[in-house]
Amino acid sequence: MRARRRRHLHAARIRGRREQRRTAVCSPRARGLRAPRRRRRARELAEPDPLGAATVRCDGQPVAGRRGRGRRALGTMNRAASAALLCACSSWPVGGALVAAREPALRRTQEPASRAADAAPSAAEWTNAYGDASSGDPARVARALRAAAALIARTREPADGPPLEVLQFACALALLPDPAATAARPARLEWVARVAAQGLAELRALAADARDGVAVTPESLAALAVYGALADHELALAECASGDLAAAARRFEEALARWTEAGDWRHLLHWDLVDTLRVDERWRAAERAAGEARAALATGSPGREIELRAALVETRLELDLGRLELAARHFARANALASADDLATQLEFGALLLASDQEDPCIERMDALAARLALDARAGSVDAEVDAQLALRRGIALAAGAARDPARRARAAADIERALPRLAGEQRLVALAARGELALDAGDAAGAASCAADGLAALASATIAGPGAQARPQRTSRVLAAGGVHALRARVAVAAHAPDAELAAIEHALEASWRALLAAWDELPEREGGLGFLQYGARRRILVELCALRLARRGSADTEASLALVLDAQVRGMLARALHAPPPTAGEARALLSPGQMLLVFVAGPRRSLVWCIDAQRTTCEPVAGRDELRPALEAYAALLATPPALDEDTAARRARLRASGARVAAKLIPERARTAIAAGRALALTGLDTFGSVPFEALPDAAGVALGARCAIQRWPSLPVALALSRRAAPPAPHAAVRIELLAWAAPRIDAAAPLTRELPLIPFAASDWQHLSRPWPKSRKRLWSGAEATEDALATSALAAAGILHLQVHGVADSARLRPRALALAPGAHEDGLLWADEIERLQAPPLVVLASCAAAHGPARRGDDAVQHLVGAWLRAGARCVVASEHALDHYATLELCARAYERIAKGAGTAEALRDARAQLAAAERWSDPFYWGLVQVHGLGARRTP
Repeated sequence: MRARRRRHLHAARIRGRREQRRTAVCSPRARGLRAPRRRRRARELAEPDPLGAATVRCDGQPVAGRRGRGRRALGTMNRAASAALLCACSSWPVGGALVAAREPALRRTQEPASRAADAAPSAAEWTNAYGDASSGDPARVARALRAAAALIARTREPADGPPLEVLQFACALALLPDPAATAARPARLEWVARVAAQGLAELRALAADARDGVAVTPESLAALAVYGALADHELALAECASGDLAAAARRFEEALARWTEAGDWRHLLHWDLVDTLRVDERWRAAERAAGEARAALATGSPGREIELRAALVETRLELDLGRLELAARHFARANALASADDLATQLEFGALLLASDQEDPCIERMDALAARLALDARAGSVDAEVDAQLALRRGIALAAGAARDPARRARAAADIERALPRLAGEQRLVALAARGELALDAGDAAGAASCAADGLAALASATIAGPGAQARPQRTSRVLAAGGVHALRARVAVAAHAPDAELAAIEHALEASWRALLAAWDELPEREGGLGFLQYGARRRILVELCALRLARRGSADTEASLALVLDAQVRGMLARALHAPPPTAGEARALLSPGQMLLVFVAGPRRSLVWCIDAQRTTCEPVAGRDELRPALEAYAALLATPPALDEDTAARRARLRASGARVAAKLIPERARTAIAAGRALALTGLDTFGSVPFEALPDAAGVALGARCAIQRWPSLPVALALSRRAAPPAPHAAVRIELLAWAAPRIDAAAPLTRELPLIPFAASDWQHLSRPWPKSRKRLWSGAEATEDALATSALAAAGILHLQVHGVADSARLRPRALALAPGAHEDGLLWADEIERLQAPPLVVLASCAAAHGPARRGDDAVQHLVGAWLRAGARCVVASEHALDHYATLELCARAYERIAKGAGTAEALRDARAQLAAAERWSDPFYWGLVQVHGLGARRTP
């Protein structure tokens, strides 16, 4: 018992002396030390620091330390050692940007003559080991690494931790890479995080005490916090590499809370947290963390590398969400920050161009990068990994354009073949699928089958997840890569008339991929402006090939079941969610159709597309051209149509060019059964057409050269679920007034000439005669006009819109690219409003059943393929209560649009539906010499339930 007590007392004395030594360094006067020693210590602290006087920020910029009486050496560290340390952390992307400074000589401190081998390490031991590590001599560095391992092993409890005056040296030593102790690296990093946290706690306590003689500088706190942040950062990235993304995200969050003094390193932790959450597909958490990281950037002055990292992470996040214009905006910022030598950023830009369907710019950029790599190869410094990534991106871009330029097929195959040996994981699957598609398009069924077999073997291997943060078995990128291989297998098997058992196995794998994609879509947040889930061809390919395989196996008996797969995607659109739209069936779709009407449901795939034709009798599905094949003809026709005819242009020649160009699009886009319905003049409802991009369907000619919009009553449904929700929407309340207002109009407002978005807009000519012509079908008591200074946003908000029949807006459209939904209507400014009516303001109104937007590009918005019109003003008015919206994606001629609406209102006043009224108005203008060009009437579309009479 006595021996135990003596041991306890002896340990207490040792701890007391150790604590006394530690605190005496910081506060000699407070501990009652003798004056000579206090003066000697003050002289030591005032001497030049042998390790240099600069703390290095993570962007490589020095932070000057204070010198003089009372200054401690805790806020300093050698820049060369810091550079070596940061460069050793391979996961830190900007470590190589640090510039090593001249290494000052370190004097070895005399150690005690006798010391127990297992005693707690002394300050002298840590200092001497650090001096060896920063000497630059390989032998001394190796000795320092051995010493560091021994010193860390002797630190068995918190009391044995390094003294404060050498804590930075200990952390630096522990973080240096030790090839002989790779397995012990995680434990060593945990040790650094622990001792740095303990040292920070002591320094914070000293700073709070603020006694005489104590000078704990911000640099002192920042230095320790940086080391702790480095350790936690490397540990978190190791967890990412192992596939434990949830643990990595937790560590990043804990590190942000722990290392509050780490300066710019906190920005790195924050953006790596965002990227980890993105890879883990925790979208809501990723967006929340991104908002916090952006706010932190705004309040500080981060270095260029941090801003570049933030821009790249935001680019990837927006790409994953299918919001390409936002991704392009962030990447433009990243491209401006990146140096010309930053090959990784240039490759990422190629990926962005591919995602944006800009294959030609991608090929040009990759060609320029290849020329530069060729120069590097002559100098003997080519990076094989960069060359493989370049070849993959250029090969995919060339393959996408091979449908319109067969000469690209050979180049694409050569690039993919060159990249394949260096590709692993998901990228290898993507390359194999692309090579197989090229072989199949060239008629090489054996080559395509070989690629499919190689892809199946890669899927079965254990290394499919790939290295680093890509290792997550259920990631969407893995599902897409695997789905691409299964889609290729489906095409090969159907072409080879494979046994039904093989087809069934492929169908099961494809359907599993599609269900996994839908489950991932369910996790996406509801975002202003929508999300482009089907933005990318890889997702549409899986859906198209799954439906085609089912139809090949079961024939027409599976038509409605395959349609249900498409409707499962449509019900997840942002507008469908906002309207609480139910998942419809084929029977409910038929119930929405008027007598004789046909519904066309489009799904555009890269190589082939499918169109379901539904009427009261039956449902069929027919293949049409893929988007890659259709796009050149479609873009050429849309550009020609949207160009107004010149005064001196040959009208007959222009009409012939339009007819020929439109006929090429119609031949590739419209299935045979739909052509028969068009020839009979049947009404059409269209949905899914946006998966092809912008399609001026109403202006396309039929076999006789008559525009489809002048022959058929055409309406566009954002999606079948949205149409079903609109049909179930309650009728507007009966007006309190004795006489119902049929037409409310805002025309030619007096806009703010000084506002940035409206200063260059011309005045809209709108005379009293124009109003009389537009509203001629209704008596004065049943119509009302706001124009000039009266046509304000306030007047629109306070009017009884819902009780009216039609709202007509003859106003300018403006755009602000900085907004998620960039389009707005320019009204006259009011007492409390600027006159710009944005989508979110529209959604707070109570819209009438029919809204006519006689405004330029009101139906134009950012590309959100697979979503349902929520990104532009049409979706905003539908959400505000309208059942039908008339609008255009293009610029409009004022007088032609006024004439078109006036003639349509005459038919609506007699009881016609909106689509039928627009059909008749188009036909009348097409027959008039002045308005015969389809530019004047072929670009106006009916969105929503246009077959029904306006209540």
